[in-house]
Formats: sequence, C-alpha cells, structure tokens
Amino acid sequence: MTSRDPLDLLIIGAGISGIVAARFYLDIHPECNLALLERDACIGGTWGWDRLYPGFKAQASTRMCSFSDIPLSVPPGGADDLDCPDSRHIAEYLDIYVDKHLYNGRSIRDRIHLDTSVTELKKVGELWRAKASQKGSIVEFMAKKVIVASGNTSVPNMPNLPGKDQFGGLIVHSMDYGRSWKTLSDSKFDKFAVLGGGKSAADMVYQLAKAGKQVTWIIRKSGKGVGTLIYGKGVGQFKNLGELARTRAFSRLFLSGLRSKTWLDWVLWDTWAGQVFRNWFDGMAMEVSVKQARWDDRKNAREGFQLLKSQSKPNFLAGPAGMVQWDDFWDTIATQVDVCRKDIDRLESHKIFFTDGSELEADALMCGTGFKMPYPFFTEAELVRLGLPHNPNLESPTEREEWNRLEKEAEDQVIQQYPILAQPYPNLPEHFGDIDTRLTPFRLHQVIGPITDQSIAFVGVGTLSNMFEAVEVEAIWATGFLDGTVKLPDVETMKREVAFRNAYMRLRVPTYGHPGHFFLFDAFPYIEGLLERDLGLKSWHHKTLLEEWTSPYLPCDLKGVKDEYLEKYGKTA
Repeated sequence: MTSRDPLDLLIIGAGISGIVAARFYLDIHPECNLALLERDACIGGTWGWDRLYPGFKAQASTRMCSFSDIPLSVPPGGADDLDCPDSRHIAEYLDIYVDKHLYNGRSIRDRIHLDTSVTELKKVGELWRAKASQKGSIVEFMAKKVIVASGNTSVPNMPNLPGKDQFGGLIVHSMDYGRSWKTLSDSKFDKFAVLGGGKSAADMVYQLAKAGKQVTWIIRKSGKGVGTLIYGKGVGQFKNLGELARTRAFSRLFLSGLRSKTWLDWVLWDTWAGQVFRNWFDGMAMEVSVKQARWDDRKNAREGFQLLKSQSKPNFLAGPAGMVQWDDFWDTIATQVDVCRKDIDRLESHKIFFTDGSELEADALMCGTGFKMPYPFFTEAELVRLGLPHNPNLESPTEREEWNRLEKEAEDQVIQQYPILAQPYPNLPEHFGDIDTRLTPFRLHQVIGPITDQSIAFVGVGTLSNMFEAVEVEAIWATGFLDGTVKLPDVETMKREVAFRNAYMRLRVPTYGHPGHFFLFDAFPYIEGLLERDLGLKSWHHKTLLEEWTSPYLPCDLKGVKDEYLEKYGKTA
C-alpha cells in the first residue's frame, strides 16, 4: 500500500519526541498532511502502556514530566515523596494529550499508525520513501519532509553472550521488562540474575527482590562499573535534586565547554582555589551517598554489598547515575540481593559461567545494558551522508581526512580553553557498554539537522536531564530547520562547530561523550543556542535576574514560545 499523495511531514516514532514534534509542527502548519509511524501497539515509547511495570516511576518531578501547554496532574498518592509520578500517570497524560490537540478537524492520535515498524527510509529524488511492516503487510509512505523521533531507547543493546541459545531460561532486556512482568512473576521463575550497573538494572533488582525472588546483581568488572544512586530529596522550592540541577546557579558549578568561559569558570578550573573548592564539593556529594547507602556499616548486609560503592565524582561522571526512589532501597539490596563484579564468559543450561571460573544458577537473565543507536532503517550510505554514527571506513579518504583534521584542531582548542581536560581520565573502563567507540560521533548541526540535507531532522537524540523539556525545544528548532527559518551558519562553520562539540564531549565525559550528544552538563548553553541564537526566541527566560539564576527551568517556561514563533515567522498551511 502506498499513500496516495506525498505527506507534508512524516514523523517516525510516537514517543514523547514524536508527539511534541507533531504538536509544534501542526501549531505552525495546521493544514499540513502529517503522519506518525509507531512500531509499538501503543503510543508513548518509554512511557507506553506496554513498557510499564509495578513501581516504575519517573526520575523527575511532576512539573518536569509534561509539555509546556498542558501540565501533568496526578491524583493524591500518584507521586512519591520526591514528587516523582508513577509511570501510569504519564501514560495517561500522553493519551489525553494526543486526543486533545485538534488541527483541521483531526487529532494527533488520528494521524498515528500503530504497529508500523519502519524497515527502510530513503531519499528518492526530492521525496522521502519509508517502507514499513504493518500487521504482516508492507506499506509505503512518501513524504516531502521527515522528522526521525525514534529516541535513544528503542533498540536494545543486548550483550553478546556465547551459549545464549542453550541457556533455556528467559533472557529479557529492560525495554521488555514491563511486557514480561506477568511471566516473570510466575513462581517457576525464582532465581534471577540482573546484568548492568545503571538505573534500569537497579530498578529491576529492587522490584524482583521485593517480589520475593532470589536475585544476583551482576556488574561487569570490565565495564563502566557501579552507578551513582542517590536519594535526591529537594529543599525549599525544589521538589527534588533534579529541579535543583535545572537552575543556572547550580549548573555553574560544573564544567561546561559549550558556553563562553567566564571569570568564575577560570577560578573553578584553572586555579588552586578552584581545585580546593572542587575537592570539597565532590567530597560533600560523595559523603551524601555514603550516609544513605552505608556500604561499610549496614547491619545484616550480605557479602558483596560493598561492591556497590560508587567512585564517580559529580563533575566527572565516569559511570551510570540515577535517583533512588524508595526509602527501603538500600536495605532491600543489602539484605536480599547478592552482588558480584564479574565478566560473563558463557551461558549453559540455566547456568551463567564467569571468566574467573565461578558459576551461577539462574532461571532468567535480565539485561539492563542500555540501548544502541536507533537507525536500522538507513543504508550505510545514508548514515554517512546524513552525519549519523557510522563506520569511518565507509567515508571517502578525502572526507575522512577532513574530519580527522577538524577534530584534531577542535581538540587543541578545547584543551586550550580548559587545560584540565588534557589530563588523563582516571580509571577508564575496558568496555563502554552501549557506547560503540568504533563509530563516528553524530555530525548533525545542533544534533538535530544534517549539514547536507534540510528536509530531514532528528528529535530526541540529545541526552539531557529533563527530556520533556529537551524534546520540546528540539521540536521547535526542527520545525524552524525544516521551514528554513533557523539561522544556519555556512557549511564550513557548521562542520567546525560539530567537530568542537564532539571533541569537547569526548574529553569531558569519555564514557558517555563519544557520540557527541551528552548535554547533561551543558543543557543551558544547548537550549540557548537552539532557541535564542538560532531562532531569536526569548520568551522562555524568567522575569527577574534572581529567578533566572535560582529558580528551576521547567517545561512550562516554554509556554509562550509558540506565540512568539508565530509572531516572528507567521503561520503557514
């Protein structure tokens, strides 16, 4: 089946990135012919009903888990003491959201094709052709423009485990944990192994232990290690630690190479006094973790509990991080979970064998091992052309030589700006897990727009602390990019900016920065670049200087941006 007329815009993915991209584009182009293709049987992506499970909560406050125009409302008891809402309320919110937004007599939901998995996306002349599998049939869509909003959590990174076909038990990735929960709850599955050191693994370990299962938490010895998990209760106006992190004042305590260097940055990063302060700040933050977890003095803790002690410093995040959301988390882990720091050698019949010769019996192996780059529908040639992560050997010698030169020049520039980044990163792991350092980083302008093609944009690529806010900002920029309203530099300048960002992130956070999309420490300069520098939009700023620096930035701050955009650029069909 082929769509009769070419779509004005095709959006791939109906998670939060795709939903808000559709909403803003339709705000500006209410008459346009738009469709969203969603692989799953429901909308929402990470927050879709199929992926929910008991105890699954957001890691952000209620007022951070929504888009700018409609706030999230939860019933009494619908959020915990950190004001983190239960995931089912976010799923309900998204269902209401796609029904409530009507354009030209049709809602966003009316434009969504569920159970439609894109298998090929290719530029054919001036149009894009998408082939997709839809309930056993092959369907085809043609479109003038495309937004890829498949997000960073759509393709599971499953570890290569020799003998997995002979294991006999279940092997489940965290992405399918919700879909598998009913099966996993069955009494025939009693012994569980959970692989991974991050938040998704920690959630599965906790939930399975609370369900009365025998749980062993496996954290690879050669990987990024143990996650920094902290109970992030807020103070004053801040509902939790995540809101504090969204203030300008707090962000200034962290090295950010994507903004102009100030006198404060010079003091913090280039002076002896700054080093003293950083040591105190890191020590204070780590002491909070120690007091909460009590790895060394918790009574009745099982042998191995101390292996969960994190060594990551706040300013130099080497391993995973996340928020502890249950008062009894550490006590449950300490008294009910076995922990081991070992590498898996192979699997056999209901057994896991480690490289040190030891073994473990298990009915199921749960993998909290992250996600791969979510673009299996592009050919290798398109990956190269669009500037998506790819094998550098696919490039022409001239192109490879150009990027090598640009990245070397950018690395020198980064080190000149922040000499501390020239120092070797301490205790780098042997393996970076779901980060494939053999691939090139993203070479998209602002990690959204290809340098070579203004008919396609990518929303939801960047990693930021508040993804609801981030994807809405990226959707606004993507609309301007596709419409030609974004102020783009010349091609050579864009390439130099891309090379600088990638070199900076690779030096700043080697364990996560290699793809060039890790904006955890650079959210403010990134968002300012998208809205203010490139589009000239300023209504999102706080009213007073005090609020600008001390109040958290939230999705509601973007509420006036649509009207400002329309006033500046107008509404088109």
